[in-house]
Amino acid sequence: MSLRDEIMIKEKFTCRHCGIPIGEHNQYLHDGMCNECFFELYFPEDAQIYELDIQKLSQICKMEKKENLGLRDFIKSGRLDQKEFATIVKEVAEKIDCTTCGNCCRVLKTTLSKEDIDRIARHLHMPVEDFIEEHITKNAEGVYEVKHVPCSFLQKDNTCQIYEVRPEECRGYPHLDKDVTTRCIQFFANAEVCPIVFNALENAKGVFLEDIYDFEISDEGGEL
Repeated sequence: MSLRDEIMIKEKFTCRHCGIPIGEHNQYLHDGMCNECFFELYFPEDAQIYELDIQKLSQICKMEKKENLGLRDFIKSGRLDQKEFATIVKEVAEKIDCTTCGNCCRVLKTTLSKEDIDRIARHLHMPVEDFIEEHITKNAEGVYEVKHVPCSFLQKDNTCQIYEVRPEECRGYPHLDKDVTTRCIQFFANAEVCPIVFNALENAKGVFLEDIYDFEISDEGGEL
């Protein structure tokens, strides 16, 4: 028996809140608490809102790069519980009003399909050619996208002038209803732009903390 094993046998830990016996994992990674006390204190049942200030999102993401990389690798492994993640997204989205933000319309260049262009031009009673000339451009890949950033249809109250006929990409943003396993790059990029994505990310790191830890110390995750 190694010296480390002998020390491990001698060490006994108890939850600092309720006093029940806990293992080394909980002692060092769960702040000396059992699972129930740890998650009740740090990760209440409902998803929490950690930050809404769009000026801070990118900075926080950079500060938490290591943690975020751990979640990214876990997601890419295919072990993410999609149902649990969808619950997180739903709870976060219910607590955030997009019209208090509008950041996506200020910093992103939405792409449009031909159907989008035809539908919006008809709604605005404009010839398609005039609509394209005034509002649309083609990017380096030859894809239509909005010409102006912030979007010219964003109004002062953060509502959309063409909301009923907005582009399909706008309707789907921030795309959290899609399988995040195949959209990791977009997911983490959007976390620096959209408070809903950012807070979904922060909650996911808490909810899947143990799963991420187990993945990281497994053969597949590699050594820490």
